[in-house]
Amino acid sequence: MGSPADKAQLVIGDHVFEVKDKSSGLFAFTLADGAFQIRLSAGASKTLPMAYVQVSSGLLAYKPVELIERELRWILEELGDVHAPKVSRIDLFVDFASTDSMEAWDRDAWVTKASAVHQYAEGSTFTGWTVGAGGVLMARLYHKLLECQKSGKEYLLGLWREAGIVPFARRLRPCFGDWIVACDTKMTA
Repeated sequence: MGSPADKAQLVIGDHVFEVKDKSSGLFAFTLADGAFQIRLSAGASKTLPMAYVQVSSGLLAYKPVELIERELRWILEELGDVHAPKVSRIDLFVDFASTDSMEAWDRDAWVTKASAVHQYAEGSTFTGWTVGAGGVLMARLYHKLLECQKSGKEYLLGLWREAGIVPFARRLRPCFGDWIVACDTKMTA
């Protein structure tokens, strides 16, 4: 296996993208840096967009969306003809802190039509719940601090401190199939 210096790179403006020769789905290539993950189609496809882009949560946390969109549009114009963008997914979430023990809740605490209600743990640490997994509407409630430590998203800790959230934050993430939308999930203690 080669060293990091052996990886293909593409410099566009201030961005140094790693060029991955394997992408996902129907896209031929992926360009990735800390800000963007850009999946590129091969050639002029009539069915695929030129690019499918994921913007990092770290960038969204500290930079206005208008500036991100302008920067991304410039990068994509360097790669090909850019048409009107289409948003395919937006992740909605709520970070909050609670002294309640989520582990102490019974499955009956969730008022839902979903039959799938699961709780999760890593070792002896309770990590969260999913409600409705596999259905068209799903919600995840999980221990965000643990996820931040595992994924390297410690930048959220500073944002939480600014908002007055204590370090044991939880995240509620409602989902609708592959689309993330708001849902009305009621909990009772």
